Amino acid sequence: MTHPNSNIETILITGGTGFAGSHLVDALLASGQKNIHVTSYGTETGHVGEILPSTQIHPLNLTDFEKTKELFEKVQPTQIYQLAALASVGSSFDQLDTVLSANTQIQLSVLSAAQEVCPQSRILSIGTALEYKPKETALKETDVLGPVNPYGVSKVTQEMLAHSFHRQHNLDVVFTRSFNHFGERQAPGFVVADFSLQVAKLTRSDSASKEISVGNLAAKRDFTYVKDIAQAYILLMDKGKTGEIYNVGSGITHSVEEVLQKLISLSGLNIRVTIDEKKFRPIDVPVVLADIEKIKKLGWKASTNIDEALKLTFNYYMNNY
Repeated sequence: MTHPNSNIETILITGGTGFAGSHLVDALLASGQKNIHVTSYGTETGHVGEILPSTQIHPLNLTDFEKTKELFEKVQPTQIYQLAALASVGSSFDQLDTVLSANTQIQLSVLSAAQEVCPQSRILSIGTALEYKPKETALKETDVLGPVNPYGVSKVTQEMLAHSFHRQHNLDVVFTRSFNHFGERQAPGFVVADFSLQVAKLTRSDSASKEISVGNLAAKRDFTYVKDIAQAYILLMDKGKTGEIYNVGSGITHSVEEVLQKLISLSGLNIRVTIDEKKFRPIDVPVVLADIEKIKKLGWKASTNIDEALKLTFNYYMNNY
């Protein structure tokens, strides 16, 4: 099933006050959508409260099914972007129970509420490249799953739940497996955000010591600018085939070291880089690369090159932290 873009859609973005969610709201408003609702955790409005006063923000703990159902009854969404999840790979090793239980319950609440309240709605379920079994060549949607960290396990669980609701209850669900994305508003705890923040602080500092301490620089990742990711999500909501999975990435890898050196070049400083093995993850996949042929056939490809995206990101951290 495909749904043509329409200004009469009632859109709900779970996790919409977060990093990718706030950029998705930007893009939807720019496309002409007007009836947009987002959930935020607790009383925090995140980024949306600062920049999008026309968006309706609903504080909600999505692990609470009854409260989630009440929101669905109030909003009656026709499109649901399911972005909500505890998303840090690194902390998932230390918070195994929390990550697995929360991400499972969030997905179950959203799917169950949709089934009971608005079964004709379309759902975009956001997954991750970390669901795949690692390999050093491009990952295809048909490749074997085999996550190596708790966050990846929790996202496989979310995906399997959505497949189950799609098959058993005929919910209209489209799936992504999204690769690394970065940009303005990303919180520290992710590689590009961490590097940008550290380099920005050194750039503003009067200290003569210019040194940055980092973890594994050898890993290669498929990095995509978050605004391009947002456009991919809108396209998949409109044109994605129900029940199908789509990789969302650039189709190009860059080493973590290359990203760091690009950010250092933007600073104009001579920054010494030291390796701290304490910052290494217990398990770190050497290469993560997307095969994006499937989504390209729908008409999407990342349009922002990494140099421009890193410049925009670095400037954000220079001005906001």
